[in-house]
Amino acid sequence: MGERLASAPGHKDYAALTVQLGRRWSVKKLRIVPPDVFWPRPAVESAVIEVSKRPVEGLPNPDPEGFSSLVRQGFSSRRKQLRSLLKLPTGAWERWASEKGHPVTARAEDLPVDHWADLALQVSPPGHDHPEEMCDVVDSDDRILESRLRSEVHVNNFLHRAVHLWIFNSQGELFLQKRSPWKINHPDQWCSSAAGHVDTGETYEEAGHREMREEIGIDCPLVKFWKVGATPETAYEFVEYWVGVCDGPFRFAPGEVETGAFFPIEQIRRWVGRTPEEFTPLFKMAAAKFLGETESLMKLVSDS
Repeated sequence: MGERLASAPGHKDYAALTVQLGRRWSVKKLRIVPPDVFWPRPAVESAVIEVSKRPVEGLPNPDPEGFSSLVRQGFSSRRKQLRSLLKLPTGAWERWASEKGHPVTARAEDLPVDHWADLALQVSPPGHDHPEEMCDVVDSDDRILESRLRSEVHVNNFLHRAVHLWIFNSQGELFLQKRSPWKINHPDQWCSSAAGHVDTGETYEEAGHREMREEIGIDCPLVKFWKVGATPETAYEFVEYWVGVCDGPFRFAPGEVETGAFFPIEQIRRWVGRTPEEFTPLFKMAAAKFLGETESLMKLVSDS
């Protein structure tokens, strides 16, 4: 297993598992550990491996499910050539293989991990390369003045709007998302269940439902429970907080959400206190005020 996890292209141990893990992690086999260092003594030797996160700069970012499906398909029959296994559109494999320097007769074990990721992007484009969003610029009383491109809003520190959602399950646990490492702002930090800008023409509530669907693949009734004024600490955003109750299932948007899970409130409280740097500033602001109000927040939803 250690050899397989740390294997390189062209080696007999290089497999789908190697590629799946290698998309985000570097694996190095360190040493073999003999049976006599354990008690009770096993009948096998053990391997020690080192697993470290790869920097995302320059890494392809395909849809995780599409990537996984493509890799499993490619390694489903190691003796077959990929052009017959992957069922790509006519000429697509030949063009891609030539561009990457592979013979058209290449097999699964010939492709390095990042080439698998690039191939997945060609087969299933990520789907989030939309035209740049338009945001409503507002005054100090949150009244709409005009619409501007999102990039202009941030560069000029114009006041604008955002929404954050707290989604609880029926047991009173709060769903947190971990932002994708590909995000420009607060990458790899834990945040509210879903969050995002209010687009031009949207209400806060409409933006909340859209962000739920886009980021975590759910939708449920929402109730407003807090509003924060636009300040430098909020990145010049008026932020409305809305609460809902949903048990899932969830589907994460690639390039937006790295992962997510429900956590007991007391665990979140200890976590924020122990390692506050792992959370976004806005989540910490809301957590300080509302983490102890789970029953009240859920009652807001049930009474609506």
